[in-house]
Amino acid sequence: MNKTVTINISGIIFHIDEDAYDKLSKYLSTIKGYFTSNESGSEIIADIEARIAELLQAKVTPFKQVVLMADVDEVINALGKPEEFVDGETTNNTSSSSTQSESANYTGPIKKRMFRDPDEKAIGGVCSGVAHYFDIDVVWIRLATFLLIFFGGISLWVYIVLWIVIPEAKTTADRLAMRGEPVNIDNISRSFKDEMEGVKNRMNDGFKNAGHHGRNGLDRLAMILGGFFRVIGRLLGAFLIFIGFMIMFGVLSTVFGFSIAGESAEFNDWINIIFIDRSHYWLAFVGGIIVFAVPAFMILYGGIKLLFKIKYSNRWLNIGAGLLWLIGFIMATYAGVKTASDFSETSKYKESRTIITSAEVFTISAISEEKLISELKIEELRYDDHSEAHFGHDEYSIGEINNKKVIVGFPEVRVINTTGENIEVIINRKARGKEKRLAYDRAKEINYNYKFDSTGVMLDEIFYLDGDQKFRMQEIEIIVKVPKGKVIYLDKSLKNVIYDVDNVTNIYDLDMLGRRWTMNDKELECLDCDGLEKANSEEFEHSHKDKVKINEDGIEVNDRDGNHITIDEKDVNINSDNHEIKLKKKAKKNNDD
Repeated sequence: MNKTVTINISGIIFHIDEDAYDKLSKYLSTIKGYFTSNESGSEIIADIEARIAELLQAKVTPFKQVVLMADVDEVINALGKPEEFVDGETTNNTSSSSTQSESANYTGPIKKRMFRDPDEKAIGGVCSGVAHYFDIDVVWIRLATFLLIFFGGISLWVYIVLWIVIPEAKTTADRLAMRGEPVNIDNISRSFKDEMEGVKNRMNDGFKNAGHHGRNGLDRLAMILGGFFRVIGRLLGAFLIFIGFMIMFGVLSTVFGFSIAGESAEFNDWINIIFIDRSHYWLAFVGGIIVFAVPAFMILYGGIKLLFKIKYSNRWLNIGAGLLWLIGFIMATYAGVKTASDFSETSKYKESRTIITSAEVFTISAISEEKLISELKIEELRYDDHSEAHFGHDEYSIGEINNKKVIVGFPEVRVINTTGENIEVIINRKARGKEKRLAYDRAKEINYNYKFDSTGVMLDEIFYLDGDQKFRMQEIEIIVKVPKGKVIYLDKSLKNVIYDVDNVTNIYDLDMLGRRWTMNDKELECLDCDGLEKANSEEFEHSHKDKVKINEDGIEVNDRDGNHITIDEKDVNINSDNHEIKLKKKAKKNNDD
């Protein structure tokens, strides 16, 4: 029975038959003798030993702990016979071909292994390693990874886990196994030669570009700057991807949201009454999506190229994206300009009524929705809060009257003084259009009713437009002019329509309701406001807004802290915290002086 020897190959202990050990030792000695003079000889020998250890490990089992001669022969056949390899390098091409043929005598399958590629890595080398394993262009793997992370629901943690789990191809044997090439002496040597040739070429290129003086310093500086700009490029690429993704997410959310909203009856109603026709809406919608989606896609594309070092560029893609964006911009602009032009001119239709009254108190009230149904014999009047739209301080809704769609709005009621002797009620109907005449016709078509007698006026709480009319900012402004000394009563039914009524004590509009008021020279004065908080009270401070009033008498400013400023033609008065400052305007000099 032959003796066994214990040996260490590439850090792994083997028990080997003595004859097999002699043959393997000669084999390694021949290889070392050949590669000793090579500048990368030690690395090549280390890789060959690692490959030998890997092959021998496959021969050892729990039932067979000793490496035999047959095992060594299989290893030598797999890697190539050293004497033939040496002859192939030193004689001629025929001998070289023979070496390669002999090296390929190992009939075992060439099995690819999954490694991370450190040479072509963009971040961790995962994508380039997977590309080698499946023999796919790394560009497509990186693009698919990005899309899956940002759009497919796969977390970034999956990439990080793969980065940790998949080993890096550190040795030449690892790189050959990663590419599915036979790990033999010929391939290991060739791989090292290719790597060294690449390094030499890069160094030669650097020397050619650098000058004759201070080359080493310039090379170091170039390497530092190159590394710095590579990091900046990666960060910029990641930032662009983030920005592009956020814009694209917004675009997709808009498309998805409008798709859902498109199923809503209220949404379709607003489209029909705002846009001139349905085609203008689709032009604006599709054009707007293109205007935002194309830049988002190009930002994503540029970020991916920077982050993953993709040098591919297609000028036709850039030209096509530019033309598509221009088309979208033209579509959206055309629809927007056409629709906006129908809001360009404003006109109003004025209706005035003079009311002669001998009543001590003139009542101003509103007809509620319930009363409108009864008194106007309307079978149904309803509008949904979900269909509301707000433009400035105006509020509109889509409603139904007798099963017909209508636009419902609230009028604004104001009370001012008049120099006349009688109460006057003015109804201003306002609307917009492409031309003054069209705006005037639209204003005249606003449906609004009120009634009055010698004791008061009752105003409809709402106005409405027939469903076949376009929404063009229709408004109703009601001005009640009250002569000096006349007493009026503001009914609580005005709560939805009263708007910015001036009064001596600057009381909030809703607090004026349910009280009697008399008109003085300029504004209303309360007759039964005992105990009501003034504008500078603590309650008003927390629940009411500041107020600015501008009229022919000047400018008046009151804030919630009780500060008061008035500016007129003669002077400027400032009252704050029990202090008063009065600034008199300087009189103009006479030209004759």
